[in-house]
Amino acid sequence: MRLLRLLFTVVGIALCVVPVAVAQTPLDNGSVNTLRARVLQSEPDANQVDLLLKLGTAYLNKVENRPKNQDSALVFARQAEELSRRLQFKQGVEGALFLTGTVYARQQATSRVRAVMQSVSDSSRIKLVLALGNNKLNAGPTQPTNRDSALYFFRQARQLSARTGLRKWQEECLFQLGIYYLITNNLPRGKAYFMQVIAADQQADDKAAESRAWYRFGNSFPDTARFKSVPEKLSAYAQAQSLAHQANDRTLAALSLMKIAFIHIDQNKNDQAESELLNVVKIQEAIGDKEVYTTYDAISTIAVKKGDYSKALSYCLKTINSVKISGRDKDLDAIYSNLARIYLFLGEYDKSVAACRQSLAISQRKGLVIGSGRVVRNLVKALLKQDKTQEALDFLQGLLRKNVPYSIAEKENITKSLAECYDRTKQYKLAEEYWFKSLALSKEDGEYATQLDVTGDIATFYVRNKQYSKARPYLTQLLAAPKGDIQAGSLATLELNCFKADSAAGNYLSAIAHFRQHKALQDSMFNAAKSRQIQELQVKYETSQKEQRIELLTANGKQQQSELKRTQTARNGILGGAVMLTLLLGVSYSRYRVKQRSTALLEIQQREINQQNQALEQVLGEKDELLGEKDGLLEEKEWMLKEIHHRVKNNLQIISSLLSRQSHYLRDAPALAAIRESQNRVQAMALIHQKLYQSDSLARVNMQDYTREIVARLIDSFDCQATVRPQVDATKVNLEVALATPVGLIINEAVTNALKYAFPQGRTGTIAVRLCPLEAGRYELRVEDNGVGLPAGFDVAASRSLGLTIIQGLSKQLHGTLSLTGNGGVHLNLQFAAS
Repeated sequence: MRLLRLLFTVVGIALCVVPVAVAQTPLDNGSVNTLRARVLQSEPDANQVDLLLKLGTAYLNKVENRPKNQDSALVFARQAEELSRRLQFKQGVEGALFLTGTVYARQQATSRVRAVMQSVSDSSRIKLVLALGNNKLNAGPTQPTNRDSALYFFRQARQLSARTGLRKWQEECLFQLGIYYLITNNLPRGKAYFMQVIAADQQADDKAAESRAWYRFGNSFPDTARFKSVPEKLSAYAQAQSLAHQANDRTLAALSLMKIAFIHIDQNKNDQAESELLNVVKIQEAIGDKEVYTTYDAISTIAVKKGDYSKALSYCLKTINSVKISGRDKDLDAIYSNLARIYLFLGEYDKSVAACRQSLAISQRKGLVIGSGRVVRNLVKALLKQDKTQEALDFLQGLLRKNVPYSIAEKENITKSLAECYDRTKQYKLAEEYWFKSLALSKEDGEYATQLDVTGDIATFYVRNKQYSKARPYLTQLLAAPKGDIQAGSLATLELNCFKADSAAGNYLSAIAHFRQHKALQDSMFNAAKSRQIQELQVKYETSQKEQRIELLTANGKQQQSELKRTQTARNGILGGAVMLTLLLGVSYSRYRVKQRSTALLEIQQREINQQNQALEQVLGEKDELLGEKDGLLEEKEWMLKEIHHRVKNNLQIISSLLSRQSHYLRDAPALAAIRESQNRVQAMALIHQKLYQSDSLARVNMQDYTREIVARLIDSFDCQATVRPQVDATKVNLEVALATPVGLIINEAVTNALKYAFPQGRTGTIAVRLCPLEAGRYELRVEDNGVGLPAGFDVAASRSLGLTIIQGLSKQLHGTLSLTGNGGVHLNLQFAAS
């Protein structure tokens, strides 16, 4: 959201602010290199002067290595001045001196700026004084802010503009004085300067100028908590929108409405803000505004906040297409970071990682290490979801080794990501230390939404590690947050954490209420219908990308064929012209007779071909209709099956919840253990159906993901995270549902027995689950532990244990060969055929 505000601020200033210095839009290295190449190729004329000034401005506005780039800007300004004086090009001399003065103003070299002012026009002199004031008021990280000096320069510029009688610059000086007093928290005095300009515009009945002045007033408030929703700000944008409509300035009307929407977002009026932004889209699309992608991006951000990830994905993909059409590809780094975040919420971790890498690549081409601080968080989260903890740590440590001055937001995201990595590697003390560091950074940054985000992460950290008493204050703080401040996805996690904490404390009624809220939020965000919408959006996006590439290749191919034909025609004409002239008279009569006979024969053949073509077209039309009907039926069948699997999974989860509820009334330990094992069996079957409706295949189950999730849930159920380390390997196995269900239940029972008996009294160990293909369509399942093994004299065949009975019964169902040994731990080996 912060990136969107910055982008809209830049757009707004470009629309209605007279520049007081060289434009400050950062250029990437590619733009600088292109300008440098054009300078080298150009002749020493007025056009080269213009290119030198553009190149100097590009260096002045480069983000990284500012002192060196300012020196480069001075070099090009002086070259432009020397060439302009040789050409007696007065406009070039003026531009070069103004660029020189602007560089000195950035460096706060006041005496040098004053020296330049003696040789420039009145308007340039006023702009340079204003530039001095702006650089004193908004100093960079290496220079001190001096508000008293800023006020002195603004007043001096006002005196200069009054003496010269330049109304445009008189108004600009009033604007700058108004901004100064707003920044120094003096709202009445700041507003008074803006109202002087507005009163003059009203007297002149200039609604267009008045609308820009109102917009400038609203856009000049500092982006701080005090001024975020101040009534004067909302009123200013409303006045700007109304007057812009009257002046038929639809661009400014749309921009003002956009700013109003942002204020409503800050007030948690997300539905109203979304409605306003949709109206902005209508205006922008009607006038062909290339900046419409900024509004698409804002709508996507609101959809994420509300948990509507299908709409978020739809508008994010629209944003990417719109940016590419507008030719602003260098702005895609922040948008790809948003896309990665949406894929992360949807569980599409491969796509999330790919989007993060695209974002980082674009930022690096612009000369930045990180373009969006959030991209670090998204990439690390996605890598951790893929169990690539070491890769995530290597990435973060690589960022820290670069030793660049990261912003507070970037430091905060790096710190949070390190905390999650240390948590994953069981370095809990170090993880806790980094969580508190990230909380301190979020408070320093002053972003309330970021503080809530970190607070939620700390609560999840404590709940995950069963430290419910430490989690309780953070959960209470989050529950007390105003409605709408917490995004839907984070709210679902909060409700789940409250359920776990209340269950551990014995507050069962409260726990059930929180669990119901969690399930309701999850079902509102993820269901089969929305999964279908999301997949359709992805298919449409990928199809449009392919179509664009095909169109480009087709156009290039046609152009190449056309050029080739022209070349061949010219060559053949030159070589064959002489020969044809000599033969033409001799063969013309003969060719005339042959042509007559051929024409008659061709007419007969053409009639036969036309009849055959008509018959063929009729057959092809019928074929296309049949294929279309077939595709529609197949698609309908596929979504019906997904819905069935989704409902079966929900019903099994209801059974699991009922078993959990029943366990609250039991005090007998064996009965509680039996209930828990029954829950685990139900969860194993429910997980099969969940994997099916979430995957592209409705017939086969990815056993790697399925097995890893079963084992992780069982270890969590028996509270053995600190003592038992799982090893899962089923990377090349995808089984049909009829096989996956019994195999999953066998794994469930074998791992359950290992967790119950293999590691008594807190003993540490490893449980390995391996499923691999053999020859001739057979598979081998091995479940092994390095625990205490089977008791002496234990007879597997005579055992009446329910777990072993289930394993033996399911092995027979699979027509498999089962062996169970107990030396150096328990080793289960099952070989079975796919058929």
